[in-house]
Amino acid sequence: MACLLGQHGQISLGTTLESTLSMAMEVETLARMYVHALALGEPPVLPDDEMERVIAQMKRMSRGLGPEPEDSNGRAREKG
Repeated sequence: MACLLGQHGQISLGTTLESTLSMAMEVETLARMYVHALALGEPPVLPDDEMERVIAQMKRMSRGLGPEPEDSNGRAREKG
């Protein structure tokens, strides 16, 4: 878990020192990417359904699984 504090930085928590440091590094990396993206203009905000897809893919990958196969539009195929 991590929290950004306006004008102060961040706080990261984890179950181990290693996981806490990993979270802190992840937040720092994402913040750096966001600042670079702002230099090109306002980054688009992903719609909720796309964010749900991204979150599901990240959960799969954090368990050591690969991403779901994608269709020709770059979207994960529905299971069925």
